[in-house]
Amino acid sequence: MISLSMLALLDAFAGEPGTTLDIVAAAVRERGLACERPRAVERDTSTSEPDRAAWIIQCEGQAYRVIFEGDTGPSVMPMQ
Repeated sequence: MISLSMLALLDAFAGEPGTTLDIVAAAVRERGLACERPRAVERDTSTSEPDRAAWIIQCEGQAYRVIFEGDTGPSVMPMQ
């Protein structure tokens, strides 16, 4: 399960797009959703808070908002 330690890793690697892309794509897949050939990831500044990191990831055919908050694991929402 991805937890606060993963949130710290995301913050540490925020300047490393490949690493962040891999971590966020893994979070999507952990929730049982497809994320084939992830293309891009960017911080969702409108949703992020100091203890709540939100990212938008573009996978082939689908985009997701992924929110890392607390020890409950990521929340993943398909975007329209």
